[in-house]
Amino acid sequence: MLLAGGAGLAAAGAASPAAGPAVSPDHHAVSVLNWGVRGNNDPADGDRIQRAFDEAPLGCNLTFPPGDFRTRRPLVLRRHLNLIGAGDTRLTGEFAPASEDALLDVNVEDPGNRDNRNQRIQGLRMWLVSGVGDGLAFRNRAPNIANIGLIIENNLISGSGPGPGYAIRLEGIGTHHLTIRNNQLINGVYVASADGVNVEECLIWGDKPGVTLDLIPGAFQTRILRNAIVARDGALRVLNGSQIYFEHNQVEQPPQPNRSPEGAHVAIMPRSYGARHIRIRSNNFGGGDNARLSVHVAGDCQDLLIDDNVFNITSTGVDVQLADERVAWTRIGSNNSARRSGVARRSRPNAGGLQVTDKGVGTFGLARDAAAAAPTSDRQPSADFRFWKSLDGVVRFEGAWGLGSGEPGPLGRLPIGFRPRATARLMLPCDDGGAVVEIRPDGVVTAVRVGAGAVDWSGVSFTAAPRPDYPASDP
Repeated sequence: MLLAGGAGLAAAGAASPAAGPAVSPDHHAVSVLNWGVRGNNDPADGDRIQRAFDEAPLGCNLTFPPGDFRTRRPLVLRRHLNLIGAGDTRLTGEFAPASEDALLDVNVEDPGNRDNRNQRIQGLRMWLVSGVGDGLAFRNRAPNIANIGLIIENNLISGSGPGPGYAIRLEGIGTHHLTIRNNQLINGVYVASADGVNVEECLIWGDKPGVTLDLIPGAFQTRILRNAIVARDGALRVLNGSQIYFEHNQVEQPPQPNRSPEGAHVAIMPRSYGARHIRIRSNNFGGGDNARLSVHVAGDCQDLLIDDNVFNITSTGVDVQLADERVAWTRIGSNNSARRSGVARRSRPNAGGLQVTDKGVGTFGLARDAAAAAPTSDRQPSADFRFWKSLDGVVRFEGAWGLGSGEPGPLGRLPIGFRPRATARLMLPCDDGGAVVEIRPDGVVTAVRVGAGAVDWSGVSFTAAPRPDYPASDP
């Protein structure tokens, strides 16, 4: 349909292009050839394409036949048009070396409407061969018309390697519910101030992170699903944002070393406000020692879930790094697996598996050792003593924690997140029949009745208190 419509319109308009385009009665499909566009690497095509953008019937499918369309000027789409290529439509931008202009900047200007809905860009090959700008940008400048429900699919889009440019950049209040699907993207996607963006089933590679998110508070459900990402500086970088779903992706590290400061496949580092509700699930993090970490989290980040992933080798051997105490209530599920020297190991809390550096607070699913219980000097746990919190909030113990000799008294203190709502009274087996221990809501562990011999805590459990809003300090 597109080729037939475009060819017919081109033939009708070829005789007198200066008189304006010939248009089909329903304004459905109009070819850029009607504006004298040649598609033969003529740099003057840029001016002709811009005229087509400015004059084509509002709401039509503006079609590009196969060919090489070259421009030395940035193209700006100010009106609601769908841009439809033929798959072998190559649009190339040649700008000044330091130019930060995008090859195609979508900034619809329509004072009569408050938004630009359901626009499509598909079937184009967009290359920025010089300059340091973006391949495709939605900047939402004044008059700030919202872009809603746009679909970007079946394109190949390249942004600049050096400088600030990305393959796709989404910026501005009012950019909502865009779908970026089945594209090949070189140098990543940058998303700012946008709600409900889906990046799905794309092949993403290049120097920049696959997807960079710098969202405003309250941004709704950003989904990065079923992509293959082979980007030098990582697959996902979260500078700000909540409700982010990074799921079912294949992540690989190319031969070049990761040059981001964290050296991670996924880096979550909220800067301006806290991040909440991020899900990293069912991904395969490929091998190779050019990345130092698979997941790095630092700053005010709460309610992160990491589960059902496969982690392969990294240069440091660390899969997940929770870098400071502002990282709170992370859930590390039992269905992750890690591979070390060709041997797959599950992440059961007390049986190897993931290599996790945990400086966070209240982490679920990860075993804590004896030192985390702050034992008193004369009442030390055994070397195999462990405790952890399952994803449903139940704290469980393994190993022995001797009660010492003499009178009842304090044993130590459990950290934030591993404490009961109300005082828990535990009956523990020992050589003379039983001991009694109490754990208070502030985490203090006290021997109420001292038994003789080793005191086995294995199998003992209680339900942890609901998490507070934020554990600023240990009470």
